[in-house]
Amino acid sequence: MDAPDLFIFAGEASGDLHGSHLLQHLFSLQPALKVIGVGGPKMRSTPMTCLIPMENFQVMGFTDVLLALPNLVKQFYRIRNFILKHNPKAVVLIDYPGFNLRLARHLRKKGFSNKIIHYIAPTVWAWGKERVHTMSQTLDLLLTIFPFEKPFFDQHSSLNTRYVGNPLISQLKNYPYHPNWQKEYSLAEGPLLALFPGSRKGDITRNLPLQIQAAKIVLKEHPSLNVAISCAHPHLHPLIEKFTKQHGCSQATLISDKHTYDLMKAATLAFSKSGTATLELALHSCPTIVTYELSRLNYLLAKYLFKINLPFYCIANILLQERLFPEVIGFQIDPRELATSALPLLDASYQRYTKEASIRLRTLLSNEDASRSAALAIHELV
Repeated sequence: MDAPDLFIFAGEASGDLHGSHLLQHLFSLQPALKVIGVGGPKMRSTPMTCLIPMENFQVMGFTDVLLALPNLVKQFYRIRNFILKHNPKAVVLIDYPGFNLRLARHLRKKGFSNKIIHYIAPTVWAWGKERVHTMSQTLDLLLTIFPFEKPFFDQHSSLNTRYVGNPLISQLKNYPYHPNWQKEYSLAEGPLLALFPGSRKGDITRNLPLQIQAAKIVLKEHPSLNVAISCAHPHLHPLIEKFTKQHGCSQATLISDKHTYDLMKAATLAFSKSGTATLELALHSCPTIVTYELSRLNYLLAKYLFKINLPFYCIANILLQERLFPEVIGFQIDPRELATSALPLLDASYQRYTKEASIRLRTLLSNEDASRSAALAIHELV
């Protein structure tokens, strides 16, 4: 195999999405670019050569990572050895910091001297500030997607850092909303309660039962609400259907991932697992309760080992520095707590507040095409 120009790695669905847009711009700048790496279906639809499918890496939470550790270690060394053998001009690592920062460190220790770029900064500003020093020693360029990150890294390191804008802004701007999408699901007219339980089996198992139980309590107060559940991937459909039947919510409509943004735009209220979806919902002006049900071990690790204690955990709240969305995150969450937090969000005044906050968020995140800006930065460096 000829030496690739670029090795690229994305280990989860959001990274695959951002990676696909990044690659489209890179190939536009340099059509003959040779790229190999790890990516999901969206990245694999570009001229990239796939070494390992991204699906082999999709885990979340401390305990999930521990269970998947033997396979992750095996894949880690396979990737590291491939890069060292083929010596690409640059390595682009997208998000997935636990894996990617270790990979960057290992490559440097083994003598890799070409460029290493990290796209989408790890949340070292929240916890793990000791990683900033390691990043300064191993990375040539850090591309950030939140405006407060560059000042943080400039203050705490000599790392070459650029804020490129947020990829969600151009994604939403270019998304082809479907005006009659509800007809595909025979979804009744009227106010809509949407559930976003996550994109992994573990997420859904922990969060969907809680969301369904809370939704049933809300429905007692507001029986006119229709219930829809976002299904991030077709293979998750049977699992979601199982929980809707188990918890007496078989009337809920399952919505395909191709209509995720249509659902966000139409929803009157949402329950969403903590993550990127909460920012997407904020940008769609959808009042949302942010949920994350932790296992006992994850809760203890977060509280006592990692000592994670932030004023906010949801990125929309962090960006605005105010409680736009209520957050219900912890161990053995009572669904009544979710429902109690959700009911005020149906008031007209809160709906107006969410719309105003959405405008402020869009202004904060700028109108830059983040993927194009990131591609230009990489092209300049390589």
